[in-house]
This record gives sequence, structure tokens and C-alpha cells, in this order.
Amino acid sequence: MSTDSVGGLCTLPPRLITSYEKHIDGYNRRPSWKDLREDELWSELCFCILSSNVPYEMAASALLQLSQKGFLDTDAFTERCARAIAEELSRPIYHPERRDGSLRVYRFPRRRAHDLVGAWRYIYKQNAGLTQLLQERSSPPDLRLVLVSGVPGIGFKEASHFLRDVKYTDSIAVLDSHIISFMNLFVRPPPGHHSMTPRWYVRLETLFVGLARDLDLCPAILDMAIWEYMKQV
Repeated sequence: MSTDSVGGLCTLPPRLITSYEKHIDGYNRRPSWKDLREDELWSELCFCILSSNVPYEMAASALLQLSQKGFLDTDAFTERCARAIAEELSRPIYHPERRDGSLRVYRFPRRRAHDLVGAWRYIYKQNAGLTQLLQERSSPPDLRLVLVSGVPGIGFKEASHFLRDVKYTDSIAVLDSHIISFMNLFVRPPPGHHSMTPRWYVRLETLFVGLARDLDLCPAILDMAIWEYMKQV
């Protein structure tokens, strides 16, 4: 599927059309995982772990802080890093700002610190790194299951987020509340709200990818465009 195509967009809200067209260029300029260094892949995975159940701005702020202070340097990682990372995430220095202008403590400092250490252990102690994991498997669903089963803090949404952002595949969806709300508004019959079990995730993703293909759109770009659009509705 060409990421330059905008066929079928007339059936979608105009602001969503604009968002999709904007994201085409950004996605096409994004490097593929084959062009990323191992530390860049690791940073992408850390961001996806940090973004679980927190606002995008908070995850981005936490990733920047931990990276700048060297907490995510895989060569310096040890099992004892969890405490130091948790202490850093507990500092009131993270975005988004509160209404009074003050900054925030990261929402799950201890849990995410242990998730990051567990991810490092799985990727670099039990395996030979993310590059090798990506090279060894050609099936996005299979690799997603490997990440979900092996990496702490990674569920179907976070694994899909990682695989989309490193351009391993453009045919899976990052199904968060924004995407589900959109589908309930614009898809007939609406899928409704269910517990996000793996089985339901795959079922809803199949519906979403089918919608994108019916519109001759790239699922990965439509996903990002809907996320932006629904934040403004």
C-alpha cells in the first residue's frame, strides 16, 4: 500500500484528512529499524514502556530526563539500577504542567523502573539485542508476541507502538482509548468497549486495518492521524 495515497479520505472528517496528510510526510521521513543503531532501538522501546498508561508528554519528558542522565545506557545497566531510576522518576520535574504551572512526578516510578530493568535483562542478557530480535523474525504478529511474552511493561499496545515507530511494519494498530472512541463513532456497527485482552486486541485491530485498506490508506499513518484528531474532539 502506498503511503502517498489519500484515496477514500472524503469519507472522513476534514480535520482528520488534514492530520493524515500531515503525518504522511513525517512517517515517510522516519528511518526504518534497519537504519537505526542498537541504542536508538533501545530508546524507542524504553519510550513505549514509559508511555504505558501515562500521557505522551510525560513519557517523552521521562525518556529525555533518563537519557540525558545516562540511566538508559545499556553498558552501565545493572540489576541495581531500578532504585536509582525510580528515584529519578519520583522527582517533580515532568510534563505536562499542572494548571498552576508546576511539574509532575512520573505516575508509576517504581513499577516502570523495574520494567526497564526487566526489559534490559531480557533484551541484552537473555538475547543479543533488539537488532537481532528484529532480524530473526519476519512476521510482525510473531515478533509482537515475543515482545509481549518476554519484555516486562510491554503489552499488545506497547509492542505495536514500538514496531510501528521503528517501521518494522505499517499494518498493525496502536489501539488506545482514542482509536477505540473513533471506531465507536465512525464504524458501523461500532465495536463497543471490552476488556483489552489479546484476543479482543487482535479482533479490533483486524477491523481497524480492514477499515484503512477499504479507504486505501496506510494503517500506521491513519492510526497516528486518528490519535491526533480524537485528542482535539
